[in-house]
Amino acid sequence: MILGVDHLLLAMPIGQEKVAREFCEDILELIEIPKPETLAHKGGVWFALPDGRQLHYGTDASFMPAQKAHPAFICEQLDELAYRLAQSNFQLDGIPN
Repeated sequence: MILGVDHLLLAMPIGQEKVAREFCEDILELIEIPKPETLAHKGGVWFALPDGRQLHYGTDASFMPAQKAHPAFICEQLDELAYRLAQSNFQLDGIPN
C-alpha cells in the first residue's frame, strides 16, 4: 500500500524554468537539484524540499493554469515569506492583500 509521497509534479509552460527558479530559490528558499541526464532534455526544473522529498516542475506545451489544484506547504516565518512575496514581481491570484 501507499507509504507516503516521494515528489510533487507541477506543470508549467515551456521555457519558464527561470521564473520557477526565481520563485522557488529566491522566495521559497528551496535548492535546485539536478534532473537525471535522461530527463534533462525535456525541460523543467527540480527542487529539494526540507523533508527530503522533491518538487518537480515539468513543461507542458498545452499548459493551462489550474483553477483549483495547488500544493499546500507547511511553513514557518510566515510574515517573512509574505514580505518576500509582496516585494517580488509575482502575481498572487486569490491572495488577499
